[in-house]
Amino acid sequence: MKTVMVFGTFDLLHDGHVHFLSEAKKYGDKLVVALASDSVVVRLKGRLPIDSFERRLNNLKSLDLVDDVVTGDKTPGSWGVIDSIHPDSIALGYDQKKLASELKVFLDREKIPIQVFFVGPYRDKSLHSSVLRGKIRCQEDVRI
Repeated sequence: MKTVMVFGTFDLLHDGHVHFLSEAKKYGDKLVVALASDSVVVRLKGRLPIDSFERRLNNLKSLDLVDDVVTGDKTPGSWGVIDSIHPDSIALGYDQKKLASELKVFLDREKIPIQVFFVGPYRDKSLHSSVLRGKIRCQEDVRI
């Protein structure tokens, strides 16, 4: 059985995320999501996600195409989650370039033969999380 792993925040789960997960799953039999904790999201993005960790976790678990959801590493770049899951391949989103370069350094250094590939963007860019987050903030500003 081939395992594909993905990393992400998956805030405001939308069709673009489902597209990414669906494309990633095509590369294996089992899809494992390493979900970033709220504290890691703050460290990486400088803000809390709109949806709590528990909500993001439950949203992902409700998708039939996701086989398992694990909490990502407490320290970004430590890659313990890779050591514990031992995926055959890792799918990255088209916008995860920095993660890709850090991951490549780790895999090369540790001589871990994992296939890494990118999934292209969903065709409807209006469904990107940053666009949705902006719309929510605009609605909040109107209510003030």
